[in-house]
Amino acid sequence: MRDDDLIYLFTGTSEIFIKNRINRIIQSFSKLETSVIKYDMEVTSLATVLEDAITIPLLEDLKIIILKNPVFLTKGNELSKDDVKSFIKYLKNPSDTTILMIDATNYAIHQANEIYKMLKNVAKIIDYPDPEEIELKGWIVRSFDANNIDIKDEALNLLLEYIGDDQPRLAGEIEKLTSYIGKNGTIKSSDIRLLVPRNVNNEIYELIKAIIEQDLTKI
Repeated sequence: MRDDDLIYLFTGTSEIFIKNRINRIIQSFSKLETSVIKYDMEVTSLATVLEDAITIPLLEDLKIIILKNPVFLTKGNELSKDDVKSFIKYLKNPSDTTILMIDATNYAIHQANEIYKMLKNVAKIIDYPDPEEIELKGWIVRSFDANNIDIKDEALNLLLEYIGDDQPRLAGEIEKLTSYIGKNGTIKSSDIRLLVPRNVNNEIYELIKAIIEQDLTKI
């Protein structure tokens, strides 16, 4: 296994896309998400993480460690010199029994950060910026397709009109619609109107737009 298959850095703002990619990687190693070790780096010391990373896993040949909230990559939150030295030493020679994933979703990484500079050389960096509408639509369709559910084009457009690009909300609404429709069903516009609440921010935007255009009917 190559070193860049042992270390991953996820960046960007697309929470759902990053979460799905992490889950696919976990599944590719035949690991259940519940068996993965997760650390919140706002409250966990790097020494704890490194000790775990170099410890040989029990009863398995591989462990997966995910670091959430990697504040040590942001400006003004750098680690001590000793911690930086220890982490860089590990990154140069990672344990071949540990997959280390750093989830920096929505974090502004300090480009001059020493650890980040090293990660650029040794990690597989996967960036997910805010997706285009066509990517969102594809993800929604695939999510329903996983349960053999079809969604009509007009219903898909209406769902995005109601929710916008709020991915966590979209994920919740997809789950709700899936439970309501059931396998092998079809989602229509009437189902969206019945079950999905509109995004208030979108409503305000449409109201302002209608006022500017003097569209009394829409107002």
